[in-house]
Order: sequence, then C-alpha cells, then structure tokens
Amino acid sequence: MVSELKEDLQNLLNDITISISNSKTISELEDIRINSLGKKGSVTLYLRNIRDYDIETKKEIGSHLNDIKNQIYKLILEKKNIFKKKYLKEKLKSEKIDVSLTPYEAEIGTLHPLSRTIEELCAIFADMGFEIVELILNVAKNNKDEDFFTKVQEYLTSILPAVDKDLTILNKPTTIMVVGVNGTGKTTTAAKLAKFYKDQNKEVLMIAADTYRAAAIDQLKLWSNRIDVNIIYNDKSKQPSSVLFDGLNAAKSSKVEIVIVDTAGRLHTYKNLMQELGKMYYLAKNKFPEYKVSSLMTLDASFGQNSLIQVEEFLKTIVINSAVLTKMDGTAKGGIVFPLYKNLNIPVSFLGLGEDVGDLVTFDSSEYVKSLMGVNK
Repeated sequence: MVSELKEDLQNLLNDITISISNSKTISELEDIRINSLGKKGSVTLYLRNIRDYDIETKKEIGSHLNDIKNQIYKLILEKKNIFKKKYLKEKLKSEKIDVSLTPYEAEIGTLHPLSRTIEELCAIFADMGFEIVELILNVAKNNKDEDFFTKVQEYLTSILPAVDKDLTILNKPTTIMVVGVNGTGKTTTAAKLAKFYKDQNKEVLMIAADTYRAAAIDQLKLWSNRIDVNIIYNDKSKQPSSVLFDGLNAAKSSKVEIVIVDTAGRLHTYKNLMQELGKMYYLAKNKFPEYKVSSLMTLDASFGQNSLIQVEEFLKTIVINSAVLTKMDGTAKGGIVFPLYKNLNIPVSFLGLGEDVGDLVTFDSSEYVKSLMGVNK
C-alpha cells in the first residue's frame, strides 16, 4: 500500500514538474501552485487523506509528501526567478538610460542638470559680454586639437591682474572712498575694509559721510564698536563734505594710516549727488595731499553688465581705482571682472562673501578662474 501511494505521488510530482517547466508566465505558475498546494490542491488532498492510515504509514507518507511540497516550492521559485531576469533584461533593452542625470533623486519641478549648467554658462557669458566671449571661443577653436579647456583657463587668467597690490597692500597713508549705487553693500564693505587693514596692524579711522541715510551712521557706529575702530560722524550735519573734512583733519592730527570713507548711495541720474561726490573726492585729494586717495566702487555681483554701465557713469565724475564684488555668496559668478578690467582698466580688489565683517577676501585671478571653471585646487 505504501509503495503504491509513493508511486502515485511520484507520478503527481512528475506531472506538476512538467507543468512548471511548460509555464509561460508568472500567472500560470501561480495557478499551478494553487492547484497543487492550495487548500483544495492535489498534494493537500493527499495530506488530508493520510489521517485514515495507521501511524507508521502516516509518518512515512507524511514525510514523503513534505519532500514533494518542498520540491514543488523550489521548482516554482526557480521558474519565477527565470521570468524576473527575462523581464528585467527586456526592460533594460527597451529603456534608455540618461547618463547625464545625477545618481540622486531630484525634487519634482527641478531643472535637468544639463539645463542648470547651460543656465549658469549663459549667466556667466552675459556678465562677460560679447567681446570677451568671442575671444574665448577663438581660443577654444585655435586649440581644439589640444587641451582647449586648459588653454581657455590660461587665457582668462592672463587677461586679469593677479592681485591688486595697490589697494590690498598699502605702504603709505591712504584715504579709501567707498562709492556706488544704493543697495550694493557700501556700509558693510566699509566696515569689512576697516577690519581688513586693522588685522594688518594699521591705524584705521572710519568716516560716516553718508548723511542722507540715518541708519547708515548707526550701522557704521555699531561696526566700529564691534571691530574696535574709531569713527568720525556728525548726526546734525547734512553736508557730507563737511563731515569728510573734519574726519580727515582728525586723521591727519592723529597720524592715522588708513581712512575709510562711507559715502551715500547714488544713481548717476541724480546730478546734484554726483556733483557732491566729485566735490568730496577732490577735497580729499587737494586739501589733504598727505593721503593717497583711492576710490573703491562696490558692485553687486548679480547685476552683470549693468555694473559696467554704473562704473562708466561714475567715471564721468571721479576716478575709480578698483572695485569690490559684493554678494558673491549667492548664485552670482562675477563674470563682470573681465570686461571691467579689459575695457575700463579697473581691477577687482576684493570679493564680499557674506554679511559678517570677516567675509571679505582679496581677489586672486588664478583662484577665481579655477573656481569659475570648476577646477579643483
């Protein structure tokens, strides 16, 4: 009896094995599993029927049935894995992989990395201006058989001064007039400069000559206390030239080495204010010859070619010796440095990298170009 049951079970296993082998889909495999191992499956029925046999027969047939169940599970699992591999292979063939995408999941609505790169390049080129971009393209074309990337880097570095030592390293008494349009960070830059020279062990004095914006005087007084630098101001006077004269007199008598003058923000269209700036500049230059006068213009790095127009208009009134690019801690790349020097011979001396008084660094053309082109240091 036991041998007959085993023979029947072996025949059942053979039939199920053939069915599994001939199956074409995972759905067919699931049907085979249910028909053989489900509640009403063929193997399950055998398990229910052995309860009518004696104890020895139950043990032997029961053990044999469990082996058959395990074999069927194993065969189904192996076949499923074959189907899955085949499905993945076909899916990979039909799908295109975009190798330009980052391995990180992007938020919905964000630009493709290539689109972001193109936008950044367009912004940089727009800042540089057509003439500079055309020269860069010529360099690339003339060196297409070589490492043109390196050649472009070398060219960009070559058209900028390495470091503006005239302003960053001062060896004689100097008056630095911080000028520019409204909102470019003149007052904060004035405080940063004061700290920069104080850290060089220079005797520094700040003059609050922005008499139009009351908050400017308060702001500079706050910075003065924080960095421990003396300040000259006059809350009652509305005449910036008068405040400047008093401040320079005080500097002269105290033998101050560096005088930082914070001037009012002004648009070139305000003729009276521009004339007043000219008056202040020539007062400092002619009345106090002991001090070299240097005008430093603050330029918002995000303004691009508009900054060039601002400088050109200011040059009609005073001499601009150098510039500081402010707000470089944002998305701005500061491509304006190239036309500023090439077209107007005005170097960038400093970069403003934040709101803190210590967020001012000297401009290094080599390091700047490396950063602009994404070259590791």
